Amino acid sequence: PGLIWSNRPGVKVEMDIAFQKGSEPPDAGTPVEIRRSFYGINSLGFRDYKYSLEELSQADVILCIGDSTTFGLGTDFESSYPKALERLLIAKRKQHVRVVNAGVPGYNLQQYRAYLAHLLPIIRPRAVIVAVFMNDNVPLHPLAAMSFKLKQVSAIAAELEFWKIAADRSLMPPSPRSCMAELRRVLDPVSAEAFAKHTEVFGEGRRPALAALRTMNDPALWSHAIKDLGVMAQAARSAGASFLVLVVPARQQLLFGYRDPEPQRTILAFCKAQGIRAVDLAPLFRQEIAKGRILYNNPSDPAHFNAYGHRLAAESAMRLLPL
Repeated sequence: PGLIWSNRPGVKVEMDIAFQKGSEPPDAGTPVEIRRSFYGINSLGFRDYKYSLEELSQADVILCIGDSTTFGLGTDFESSYPKALERLLIAKRKQHVRVVNAGVPGYNLQQYRAYLAHLLPIIRPRAVIVAVFMNDNVPLHPLAAMSFKLKQVSAIAAELEFWKIAADRSLMPPSPRSCMAELRRVLDPVSAEAFAKHTEVFGEGRRPALAALRTMNDPALWSHAIKDLGVMAQAARSAGASFLVLVVPARQQLLFGYRDPEPQRTILAFCKAQGIRAVDLAPLFRQEIAKGRILYNNPSDPAHFNAYGHRLAAESAMRLLPL
């Protein structure tokens, strides 16, 4: 209940992904390389190895909840942050540990809460890590009428359908001029022009890009959505598991000068008040980008980081765990 869609057990999907070369920020001449990415879902609905619930019961389980950033859309299975974290833990502890990748593309905080409630009595993890992305505050109710359709498609297709529905509900202003006015409200003038140029060059379009920008910085949406984090923390602790949060930045926040990082401030303040261990990945990612590192898959991708970005996320998660 409350999930609307989920990963389809046993599904296998192949997609061509454009991987960025060069350095950040990208421009019209930034080279890309097309690679084929494979996505396989095991019998339990996870993008993970084949294993049974009985095998999981014999391991120390870290349960990773999240959306397509946790799932690892655009990156190899072994490179996703849950699997990178698993390797770090095995190297450190030399014990049988399993980090379960329970990421589902398109999920928000409301769905994380419902999914965790479903998984806790089944998986019985030692720790739960929730990776909160900047669009996780989008409410679920616009999708309710599409629930039957979404149940019939794979999770990857569901994510694409989700954004189509969001656009159909006119979350963006009606004209390029009003788009620029909105950009200047949340960004400094130079960054606003750079952001507009970026979205035009790579075909992302100002209006859908701005739709994400507006919802991402909506304090009313965040004040409502983060309550689900408190419910999840209480549920995990009641089940004897640690509860940890990774705050995952949108690419726009790293390449363009935000005047007011509303999401990070709101999430971190809530976690501190609730005694939840949390880390914001944005400062670390900014440092790496300043060194010329590429962290995202392709020039127009606002969310999905590459193998190096996943490694950084795994190392940050490792430091959060109470080992």
